[in-house]
Amino acid sequence: MIVFTETAGAAGNISELFQRISELSALTLSLTGGRVTIERDLRQSGEQPRSATLAARVKDMVDSARTVTLESVISMPFGSYGEVQKINCGFALDVDDSAPGFGIGCAIHEMWENYQAREILNDSWNHRFGPAHSGAIDVENAVVSELRGGRVARMATHRVRDGGDTYYVMDYHTTLVAIRQNGHGRRQAYEAVVIPPRIVETIQLYPGAVSVDTNAKAISHALKLLAENPPATAGISGPLATSIRDMIAVQFKQDVYLDGDPARGLEKIHDKGQGADRGDLRAFVEAATPQDAPDGQIVIRGFPED
Repeated sequence: MIVFTETAGAAGNISELFQRISELSALTLSLTGGRVTIERDLRQSGEQPRSATLAARVKDMVDSARTVTLESVISMPFGSYGEVQKINCGFALDVDDSAPGFGIGCAIHEMWENYQAREILNDSWNHRFGPAHSGAIDVENAVVSELRGGRVARMATHRVRDGGDTYYVMDYHTTLVAIRQNGHGRRQAYEAVVIPPRIVETIQLYPGAVSVDTNAKAISHALKLLAENPPATAGISGPLATSIRDMIAVQFKQDVYLDGDPARGLEKIHDKGQGADRGDLRAFVEAATPQDAPDGQIVIRGFPED
């Protein structure tokens, strides 16, 4: 089952979010006493959901004997992992208003993450985060792909500070999403813009390298490009991709989970289980190494030039 509570100032956001999920999933959902139920499954009468994955995963959670426990908050974007999963429903709605599909993807990510963590037994709650988060990324990708009508895969998320302005960049590989906060109200407190990515530069890694040190020059150049292009991300492939990704990640405090002490932040991420860093750092490991670059490369991707 899905159980929701809401903090002061978040009233109405939960109902509005589930109304939108109803419209996209062909499920008539109701929220009574903080519990989500399915009043009617319109798929049984032939109605097709906009996202089959969204419909299936919501039904999984509603029908489950385990309790997906969520709290609607306004104090942070996105949400945060925990036995009581925090989710900013207003954030999800605002992002979805301006970039349809992506806001619902963020919302289902938070819900499924809590559900997945409850399906993992005989492990600490902290260490369940990695596999639960990785599973939530898979569901988010599938839902957004279906709602957008084209495949996306979330690879990176980072916070950018530009003077007194702060915004988030999410790299979905085929597209970038920039999310900016506007004011402090619920409606349109956040606005998202979908941006086609630009390849800033592709840096080839040293042939036959067996240590990160051999690629010091390439890494240094990548760090320089990232510093010059605050919204940019770095996709890394090759045998040393994970080590190079870690080295690049700890150089930047803009990453959501690395503020304060980047090296310790990365260590804490690794302590949360396999998959904990997936999609949430500025530098990421590509799914495959290009055939024409078997030793790997660093691809710096950013916004189009003005």
